[in-house]
Amino acid sequence: MRINKQFFSSLRWRIAFAYLMVIGIGFLIINFSVMEILEQHLMESKKIAYQKYSIQLAQIIANGYHDRDPNIFYQIREFGDEIDQIEGESTRILVLNNRGIVEQDSYQSTSLLRRNLMEDYDEVKRVLNGESVPAIDLFISTGDPPEYKRILYSFAPITHYTDGIIGMVFISTSLDGIEAVLADIRKAITFFSGIQFIHNSG
Repeated sequence: MRINKQFFSSLRWRIAFAYLMVIGIGFLIINFSVMEILEQHLMESKKIAYQKYSIQLAQIIANGYHDRDPNIFYQIREFGDEIDQIEGESTRILVLNNRGIVEQDSYQSTSLLRRNLMEDYDEVKRVLNGESVPAIDLFISTGDPPEYKRILYSFAPITHYTDGIIGMVFISTSLDGIEAVLADIRKAITFFSGIQFIHNSG
């Protein structure tokens, strides 16, 4: 009985190819899992930090906002500058009244002043109704042609000891820094995974 050497040679290559495919798929799954865990960790840390900033600022300006102190605007700007220095991200602070209308903007822009954000953000209505609303992140389209940027929003009610909720703090910040870090990590993981795959196949 003659042995078909070509058949066994072909079978060996098929087994080797299947083995390499399993290794490659395994690397991809591990990499995606690591990136997902890392991204969740970074985002949760950022959300917690900005939620604290929102609550802290709401407490700082509560009495002044209730009494219509004009110095509140400078407090808001200084607080925003401090966040910029700590986090290294561009941060915008809005102060809304109890109807969801923007009354203060740390950017000194008039584009949002007197605008009712309750119509655009369900979170605004929920905060002013006394709900605890966690920070959220989402992608928004800007520019022409449109470019998608990741933004973090955090909220906190401004509460006065006699009048209850009299307004809210609405903080928005760019997440370009985190996106850049994640992009670099993805490149590094892809590079080293490729090297490991080549090494195992050699």
